[in-house]
Amino acid sequence: MKYLFLGMDGVANCFSREIENDVKIPKAIWRVNSEKVKFLNVLVEDTGVSVILSSTWRIGETIESMNSVFKQLGFTFEITDFTDTTGPLRGNEIHRFLADKDYEEYLIIDDDSDMLYWQRNNFMQIDGSYGLSSSHVWKAVRFLNGTTRHL
Repeated sequence: MKYLFLGMDGVANCFSREIENDVKIPKAIWRVNSEKVKFLNVLVEDTGVSVILSSTWRIGETIESMNSVFKQLGFTFEITDFTDTTGPLRGNEIHRFLADKDYEEYLIIDDDSDMLYWQRNNFMQIDGSYGLSSSHVWKAVRFLNGTTRHL
């Protein structure tokens, strides 16, 4: 099993500007850039990874409600699970999720840096001003598919 721990703000959207191809649905926080959505769709399709939502978007939501939101936003994959929300760092939430799992590989993609030191080789920090790029996806696919051990 391969896992992708996904942050949304700063990854699937950008903080520096409104982009004309943004997709929005009623809840203000649910805004994504359609190009970033395509990048994430390719990443998941090319790796067969299970997507675990670690974004603040999960707070107060169910997996079913988030999958409905993701479908409306143009994602072709579904969220498999959420990390817990007990903190104190997102890295701790991811660590607790993986504690009882048998996994082949995992990758954390987020613009926040609150991960644990030993997660550094599995963490791809995205510049929230620009969001996910095709270069990030290329590196992530190679990493998750075992072509390279380095991000």
